[in-house]
Amino acid sequence: MPTHRQIDIPLYRSAGYAGLLTRRRRRRQQLAGRSPSTLLAATALLLIASATQALVYVMPTDEAMVERSPVIVFGEVVATEPGPAGGPLSTDVMFQVEEVLKGFVPGGTIVIRQPGGVGPDGLVGRVVGLPALVEGDRVLLFLNPVEGVYRTVELALGMFFETPAGGSTLLQREPSLRAGAVAGGSTAVAPGDEWRPRDAVRFRRWIADHVAGADGPADYFASDPGDDPEVVVSAFNLSPADGCPRPQLPTRWREFDRGESVGMEVHEDGQRGVAGGGLSQVLAAMRAWNQDPRSRVNLVQGGLTKEKPSLESDGRNSITFEDPHDEIEGAYDPAAGGTLALAWWYYWCTEHDIPGRPRAQAYELAEANITTQDGYYRWMESTENPRLAHAQVMAHELGHVLGLGHSCGDEGSASCESDQLKHTIMRALIGDDPIEGAALKRDDRNAVRTLYPLTGPVGPVGPAAPSGLTITDIKQTELTLRWQDRSGNETGFEIHERMVDSEFMRIAVLPANTTSVVIEHIPPASFRAYQVVATNNRGSSNPTLEVGATTLAEVAECVEDGDTVCLNQGRFRVELQWRSAQDGGAGATVPLTNDTGYIWFFDPDNVEVMVKVLDGCAINQRYWVFAGGLTDVKVIMKVIDSETGVAATYYNRPGGAFEPVQDQETFAVCSQGGNLYGESRYLLAADEMEALRGGSAGAPAGAPAGAPAFWPASRLAQENDGNCEPDEQTLCLENGRFAVRAAWESADGKTGDAVAWPLTGDTGLYWFFQESNVEMVLKVLDGCDFNGHRWVFAGGLTDVGVKMTVTDTETGEERTFENPQGTLFRPVQELKAFPCSAP
Repeated sequence: MPTHRQIDIPLYRSAGYAGLLTRRRRRRQQLAGRSPSTLLAATALLLIASATQALVYVMPTDEAMVERSPVIVFGEVVATEPGPAGGPLSTDVMFQVEEVLKGFVPGGTIVIRQPGGVGPDGLVGRVVGLPALVEGDRVLLFLNPVEGVYRTVELALGMFFETPAGGSTLLQREPSLRAGAVAGGSTAVAPGDEWRPRDAVRFRRWIADHVAGADGPADYFASDPGDDPEVVVSAFNLSPADGCPRPQLPTRWREFDRGESVGMEVHEDGQRGVAGGGLSQVLAAMRAWNQDPRSRVNLVQGGLTKEKPSLESDGRNSITFEDPHDEIEGAYDPAAGGTLALAWWYYWCTEHDIPGRPRAQAYELAEANITTQDGYYRWMESTENPRLAHAQVMAHELGHVLGLGHSCGDEGSASCESDQLKHTIMRALIGDDPIEGAALKRDDRNAVRTLYPLTGPVGPVGPAAPSGLTITDIKQTELTLRWQDRSGNETGFEIHERMVDSEFMRIAVLPANTTSVVIEHIPPASFRAYQVVATNNRGSSNPTLEVGATTLAEVAECVEDGDTVCLNQGRFRVELQWRSAQDGGAGATVPLTNDTGYIWFFDPDNVEVMVKVLDGCAINQRYWVFAGGLTDVKVIMKVIDSETGVAATYYNRPGGAFEPVQDQETFAVCSQGGNLYGESRYLLAADEMEALRGGSAGAPAGAPAGAPAFWPASRLAQENDGNCEPDEQTLCLENGRFAVRAAWESADGKTGDAVAWPLTGDTGLYWFFQESNVEMVLKVLDGCDFNGHRWVFAGGLTDVGVKMTVTDTETGEERTFENPQGTLFRPVQELKAFPCSAP
């Protein structure tokens, strides 16, 4: 297996392409030949290939580049010299301006500062994908003035090289930037043209006209130069050691050869736009590389840091987010495209043998740093699954840190069209491919096995996963984790923790053979979930199944207010927090019966969540919590037993229909000898369960004087202007236009009609077995101004079979919604229930 990608037969069918490709290689070779003791730095440039799903770059339109660039010039590079000391390595390019197409430059020569270069101590850095400007280059540059010098807008995207071709002169970008979707839209450029060479004269004239306000057609593209260059390549690519005497050799970490790990410090704030700061996605990306059974890779999180390390070499490996030191020019704009992330790594030009591969040699990696670009979170928010997208980006960048190059999609690699390459983690671009997270493919594994081969017999080398994780001894501020150690070769255990609305992150590393740990300093009434992972110098096990619990609350009497409802004789305190994209806060609570209450968020007439707490001590010696919702916003609901402090937390993810709650296990707080019949010690038979699910009847505190325990629809005057006529089985909603009826079927085959209970003009309830035991909540809303339809929402606190029929009394149109018997009531959120075109 070769140690790097071999280009066996380059066949160029276009003089323009051939000239540019040849010059790109010559530039790289000019950096070679440094002293063997030189420490070098290389940088992987991560751009993005489409506005919604990509890893490499979004290609800006020419219009967007002109509009976002303060200065546009054409001219020639006359000299280069090292940039100023301090900060990341850079090169100052002396550029003779021949034509100013936009903006103003003082004098005829300006300084362009490029990332990468040679430091005073021989330290060398480069940006993979960013061509180094060298003397003699004639270039069209899109520039941004920064502190007395100029930087190219979006790095390589702001550089067009002049290339002679067939008697004419072309301007074109680095060929490795050819593929990818276009950000925004262009009125001048046809789709697919953005990568094509431009006629030098016509393109510069078009830019000048566009700056002057004359928006002419994009008539500057050169005629089709023929097919793309054909390259015959091997199966994967390793990053070359540019700047060393033998630049064809790869770079690699020697720590793995000694059975050690390479740690990356991660900034504790994490990445904006990903739940939990995306810290668990960093761990998932590390595990993806670590878990290959035929390589020595062992990346670890070296702890969380409050500091924000820069890309400059400081002896530490680090991952930061949103470019905290502004080391990447500009910020990512989804409408305009641009850079997403950078990974700098440093290496020594001292050769060593690769263990297990006779005659194979490499240079030694010394340090690596990763940062995402300002505005990276905006790209995350545009993806369908930010967590998977972030994990994939981190896995790609960590692949570069390990010494891997792009498997396909850039100048030095093959096309990504083959099945072997198109879904690899290390491909240079994604385009419209689906986001798959940190999922290595065969080509990725082959590459890492070539750099870090496992010598000796091949077989399972990572430790076996622990099992039987449980939480015990729950107190107000601590709890105990216990598990079974199923491995004989682990070197330790990692404890991973998450809160109710965050992702897992590592909080502790324990010695080998540990089987329990006390987690301390948790706030009272706070939910935590845990996983345990076994580790050794060959990798990590799969995590245990997740377990979670809520710590005890302080014991205090339940006091009802606008944010708290007290249920089941006032014993259980219910509180809820909600959050939408625009707003959030505490839910406003309203009691209905002694066991049931509802909660609203935006408007008192708009019921969002229904909750009840029932005494099930006679059935399974537990109190039961049921909840159903008519919302898709983020919800965190806590139920607390005021006598014991036992608490439970229930969570609904934002954007998802409210997950029904039927918790019959958490509250094992029944008094000894007590059940629904008072002092009897006997538990009820299963067939008596349904008749007793109603709990304690009675009107809630604050009900109007003389109100019965249950207010049937026949006793309530519903004011409406519609054709619906209410009765004990019929709810009339949305100004009396919609008639709603429901029927139920229990597990023993019994059936019946649900009894209606109107709440507001849009919302009503149903009970099945006992009048104080609410089973369903539903509402019909007028959404005509939003999507041209009326909406139907329903939530249930039951698992019996339900058939609900909603009828538009003005048109006769009917919709039926069913929940199978024995299934938790699935929420209904039908936003196109009835079209508004009807009168």
